[in-house]
Amino acid sequence: MMGLVSDKGSQLKLLKALVLLSVVVAFIWTIGSWMNNPTTLAIKQVRIEGDLKHLSEAELIASVGSMVSTGYFGINKEALIEKINGLPWVERSQVRSVWPDTLVLTISEHNAYAFWNDTSVISDKGIIFSPSFLPDLDLASLKGDKTRSDYILSQLKVVNKLLAVQKLALVDMSMAKHGSWEAKMSNGVALKIGHQKPSEVAVKGILTLASIDEKILERVESIDLRYPNGMSVKWKKGQVPKLTAVQQMKPAKG
Repeated sequence: MMGLVSDKGSQLKLLKALVLLSVVVAFIWTIGSWMNNPTTLAIKQVRIEGDLKHLSEAELIASVGSMVSTGYFGINKEALIEKINGLPWVERSQVRSVWPDTLVLTISEHNAYAFWNDTSVISDKGIIFSPSFLPDLDLASLKGDKTRSDYILSQLKVVNKLLAVQKLALVDMSMAKHGSWEAKMSNGVALKIGHQKPSEVAVKGILTLASIDEKILERVESIDLRYPNGMSVKWKKGQVPKLTAVQQMKPAKG
């Protein structure tokens, strides 16, 4: 008789446990459905932070509008960040939710350093991106194979740093597929550099000329630096200075 009572007590406890478990599961399911419902604490405000110079807030909102049209708990932050980072001018982004109905997008833009192949922009960190239209910026123009973009950019930076002493800079520089370089300075002087490093040859040749006369570069139309032991200078019409004659040599190939 006591064994029967004991079995009934155990069954009652089990029944209570099952009922409690059912209540908990139902509660969790209800809460989950409530949280996943896009009308639950719907996002009413999207706040954009960051110094945006090229990416407009309207363009940003338009690109992610469908992804933020949900509730506070329904935001897929990883997908949203991936979408934002795919926009041309965006270097990185962060997404933060603010209770109860606000989403904060923090954007950092690329720092444009030069134009690339006339169709794109290359950042100071070497990232090439193609905006819908090129910005009206006073940037140098670089041309070359994309696989050598980091090297080409580094040469521009080094040369311009060295030329700064003469208040000059390269405004155009290209590296052909076979490795030959050409460039143009901010004073309009064209440079034929050949296969040598611009940072080693171009600056040396320019500073050598400038050491003769600080204004001599104003008379120059182009400089051919492909010679192994010197350079060839083409003067502007009527601007040939009186200089000591130098031995003429053929330029190196390139």
